[in-house]
Formats: sequence, C-alpha cells, structure tokens
Amino acid sequence: MNATRALRASVLVVAVSLVAAGPAAATPSGLLFDDLEQYLKEASGADYAGTQIVVTVYQGKTTAGVVSVAHAGEMLLLSERTVVGDGKVSGAAEGTGSIVISDWNRLGVTGRYTTGEPENVRHLGRKARSIAVMEGELLRAQIVFDAETNAPLATQVFNTDGSAFRQSWMFQFDPTPSRGVYERSSDDGGEYTVMLKANAGTSPGEVVGYRLGDRYSGPDDVVQSFYSDGLFSFSLFEIEGAPQLSRFDDAVVTSFGGAKYDVLVTPAQMWVRWTTPGTTYVLVGDLPPDHLRDVLAELPRPRKRNLLSRLWRGLFG
Repeated sequence: MNATRALRASVLVVAVSLVAAGPAAATPSGLLFDDLEQYLKEASGADYAGTQIVVTVYQGKTTAGVVSVAHAGEMLLLSERTVVGDGKVSGAAEGTGSIVISDWNRLGVTGRYTTGEPENVRHLGRKARSIAVMEGELLRAQIVFDAETNAPLATQVFNTDGSAFRQSWMFQFDPTPSRGVYERSSDDGGEYTVMLKANAGTSPGEVVGYRLGDRYSGPDDVVQSFYSDGLFSFSLFEIEGAPQLSRFDDAVVTSFGGAKYDVLVTPAQMWVRWTTPGTTYVLVGDLPPDHLRDVLAELPRPRKRNLLSRLWRGLFG
C-alpha cells in the first residue's frame, strides 16, 4: 500500500478518535449537567439518525456538504459508507475491509472551556437545550442538544472576532433508528488492517492545550499522532520522503507565521500539508483557524533542502 492510500485509510482513525468517549452514564433524559464533558459523554451514548448540513467559512470562501449520520451506543454510521466504533472502522459495503485499532486513549475535555447557563430552545419542533461554550471571555461554540436523546442537533463554532467558522445542523432527525446496520457492519468477516501503537514519531506530548492521546503506525511506516482538547481534535501524520498526495491537488498555498503550507478545506475538516527535509507532515482536524495557527507554530516548520543537498540527491539518488 503506497503512502497516499495509507493516509486515506489512516485518516479514518480520526473519526474513531472523535467518537471514542467513555460509556454514557445511566442518566435520566433531560437532566441538566454542570460541564461540557458531561454533555458530550451523554451524546456519545445517544441513539439517533438524521441528515445534517455542514458549512465552513474560511478566508471568505464557503464550503458546504450534506452528511447522513446514524448513531447507536458508540457506533457511528457516516453516509452509509463507513461504520465507526469500538476501536474499529468498517466499510459498510461488503468486501471493503476494516481498520482495527489495537488500543487508544480516551481524552476528556481540558480546563480551557466552560459552559454558560443552558437555554431551553426548540429544533425541528423538538425540545432541546442550547449550551454556550466559552474559552475565557470568547464564545467559542454554541451546541444544541436534544432534550430526549441528548443527541447534538446543531453546532456553531466561532472565530475570535465573533464570526461563524463552522456550522452544522440536522434538518432530518430520527430518535429511534434501527440497529441492524451496525450489527451487520461490525462483523463483516473481511480483510482488516491493524493500527498498532507506534514508538516512533517526533511530535510533542502537548501542543498549546492539545494533548497527545496515542501514536499509531500504519502501512509504509506512516505514523499518526492523535491530539485533542476534548472539544476539537486533530491527527498529525508523518510520512517519509515527499509522496505525491492527490488529495491536495486543489489545495491553496497559505501562510502561517511567515511559512507556506498547502491547505485544503472540507466542510468538516481542515487538511494541511508541509515538508521538511526527509519528512512530509499532514494535519487533519476540526480546529478553528486561531487554534490551527497556534498549533502549527509549535510543530516542525516547513523547510526545503538547501542547494547542496538537492544537488547531492540529484546526482546520487
């Protein structure tokens, strides 16, 4: 498997990590909680299905998409193609195989976030609670949780100037989905790739409030390091050499701190690529722009080989 396919497969672990919260406590529906982590833990155990719109606005450009989701316990089905949960990512289509994670850490919410007083609202005609997530004095996010199932119905993430960076909202919602699809997909009996913990990797244990959960080793010695602050998260991939990654064909060269990066914006994630001598880095995450800028400043910076190194490599390979 080449580095491009390895990256495409490994990035599915991002989705696993995002939903890998602890089992939800046996709490009556509609109960108000004291902090963000309790709301997110309840949401991780909710049963629901629906269709949502995701919109990201970055540097004046809007990117949007429609995603179908279904959630039962800790199993998540994305657009009827990928089933995520229990340390496993499976293709819903027969014969597409699975990725199994040998072990991974469950990271809670860091102390950088607090929640405001819950507000009773309605979404899709259903009773819900809107929770303001504060980062110091900044309104960082507004999340609407269904009062009956605790499912997240709508989310807004804000920039430092108060403008919206990313919005997602359900426009179809079913609080009683069938579990059959999860049972079929969680035991596909096909081929699978095991993602093992990696001892290699140069990334630090913490990056401006984002904690390292684990490192995983994939095909072609690609190393993935997963970071989270409990609300947002990213994976950092380290790939030997300078492979041609077709996903970045439409990327835009963007400057952060005076250095140039290839940036690709999708509705739900930011993809960033850069190179140092001997290594290509790819960051995939849902970070708001100011967090992304601060994270990149703490990671290895883009650098090209000097003239002598390029001549030597050209002559001798």
